[in-house]
Amino acid sequence: MKGNTLVKGIKRASTHAAKSDSPVRTGAIADSLSQNTASGYDDAFSQTSSPYVSVIVPVYNTKSTLQRCIDSILAQTYPNFEIIIVNDGSPDGAGELCDLIAKMHKKIHVIHQENAGLSSARNAALKIAKGEYITFVDSDDTIAPAMLEVLINLPDTPVRICAFSEITPNSKSEPKSCTNVNQQTLTTKECLRRMLLEEGFTMSACGKLYHRDLFKTVQFPLGKLYEDVGTTYRLIMQCPQISYTLTSLYYYYQNSYSIIHQSFNFNKLDLIKLTDQMCDEIDQNFPSLQDVTNLRRMHARFSILRQMVLITPTSIESTKFRQTEQEIIQYLREHRTWVLKNPNSTHRDRLAMRTLLLGLSVFKIAWKIYAYFR
Repeated sequence: MKGNTLVKGIKRASTHAAKSDSPVRTGAIADSLSQNTASGYDDAFSQTSSPYVSVIVPVYNTKSTLQRCIDSILAQTYPNFEIIIVNDGSPDGAGELCDLIAKMHKKIHVIHQENAGLSSARNAALKIAKGEYITFVDSDDTIAPAMLEVLINLPDTPVRICAFSEITPNSKSEPKSCTNVNQQTLTTKECLRRMLLEEGFTMSACGKLYHRDLFKTVQFPLGKLYEDVGTTYRLIMQCPQISYTLTSLYYYYQNSYSIIHQSFNFNKLDLIKLTDQMCDEIDQNFPSLQDVTNLRRMHARFSILRQMVLITPTSIESTKFRQTEQEIIQYLREHRTWVLKNPNSTHRDRLAMRTLLLGLSVFKIAWKIYAYFR
């Protein structure tokens, strides 16, 4: 769910290069945006001048950070919202804290469920959400006091996005909120390009405000890691335009237990599968973005390979591990030009590819050094 520049992209070049850059969309969003009362939320909310927002907060083993997260939401300058906390079977006592917080604030509703993963938690909250708009906040992150107000007041598009700031263990404090909102309106194609290249925002579901009708045809994939990779692009591809502010209003806290900082396991191959699926669909609708999707395919495989070289597999899984590792290496080497001749590649991208071409042992040394100093 959370990632850095190297947690990106994958697969073969699309054969649809002759197609025009016209996205395939259903008419549901365009129709429903002008018919609020047909959206399934209470008429009382749809008739207010200030749209009602549902803030969804999945919780799993984040008791130590939950209060900080909820406090940042309750501090919003925009008043018309609810908070839906989903306790996904947390064994650390977070569920009890959820109930305690809810008793103190009428805006908060709590769902308790057996552990079923982030996608299941978000989908469960979407079923009861009353808001015309939806946003997601991870329970180890925080948001700026003005986030909802700024996003609501951006140009009226089905998705509205803010920039984010990363908070590291060495950060002294959260950045101060900027009142000067630098806003832009993006086409579908430009929004996808920036998202894939992580220019100001990422594929994370967080830091974005969505019209609820977008979720009529999109759900988070159950039983998958990196679920945002398989979801966010589908929401964006339904929108003719997307509003964006360069102001950082979402604060992502780096921690050792987030998915990208955990050691490799075979479930992490979901990153490659979901990235391939995403890139294939984007290639079909926007063939001129293939340089970007190709690079994203490579980033995803480099991300997994980087995790693999930092561990020693058990004897039981050694054969499968080595086979998977070789398949990834072969793919990267065969498609080296997607990095070395790609105008979007960074110095870091090219360095990763050149060290791999020198041999896996060189790549391992390079990434172990990088991981040590990171």
